[in-house]
Amino acid sequence: MREWFFKNYYSLLNLDPEATKEEVESAFKSYLKIIEGEGEFGPTMEEGEKEMFLKFLKEAYEILTDEKARFFYDTYLIWKKEAFIKFEEKKEIKKISDEISGRFLKEERERMKMSQKEFSLKSCITLKIINAIEEENIELLPPLPYLKGILKEYARALSLPVETVVEGYIKRINEKKKP
Repeated sequence: MREWFFKNYYSLLNLDPEATKEEVESAFKSYLKIIEGEGEFGPTMEEGEKEMFLKFLKEAYEILTDEKARFFYDTYLIWKKEAFIKFEEKKEIKKISDEISGRFLKEERERMKMSQKEFSLKSCITLKIINAIEEENIELLPPLPYLKGILKEYARALSLPVETVVEGYIKRINEKKKP
């Protein structure tokens, strides 16, 4: 696993920069459960990856729950131009919901230089589901209520507009289902 992948602690915990201390604590506890195998879903990790992920997770928790440390961290991210990047700044939006497809999501993930395994660790989406989404394999996709939640996490992990991704992808899948 690459260390650059964890530069942004908000991305690591899948949080918005405006997240409250309680939201940071909740995200931290959720990831701990997944890493320790208590969560129902989640990727399996090798011992070395698990230790490194725990290290970065604890760093993120310590910095984002300490008011002073968080202020300096946010200032650093703004200086490095690595935080608070809106999707509109990354890509012109012209009816983007019509563009949302498995291929589009895969290209965005690859543009961020993340393998499926790295993305799985960041988003807590299993490799099987990531493949099904990116390949638009309708038979392997979970039922609609679960798919919507998974797509929300997928979009957050890629810093894409959540509702646009969910609506666009569901629309595309529904069109594929029609005879």
